[in-house]
Amino acid sequence: MMGKMSPAKAQGILAWHPDRLARNAVDAGRIVYLLDRNILTDLKFPTFLVPEYPSGTFHVIDCFWSK
Repeated sequence: MMGKMSPAKAQGILAWHPDRLARNAVDAGRIVYLLDRNILTDLKFPTFLVPEYPSGTFHVIDCFWSK
């Protein structure tokens, strides 16, 4: 899935909860990198609200480790 993250193919991820996105620190780092570079522009979760301000990214990162 991460290989398809490019402006031409996909710009967002739909998942159940942020803790489902990263299995380890490398996966989490790739997601954060894509968010910082605006390659990944949207994260949607039916069970979790991502705030629309810059610290929203950090809130999602905290959820990576909440397993």
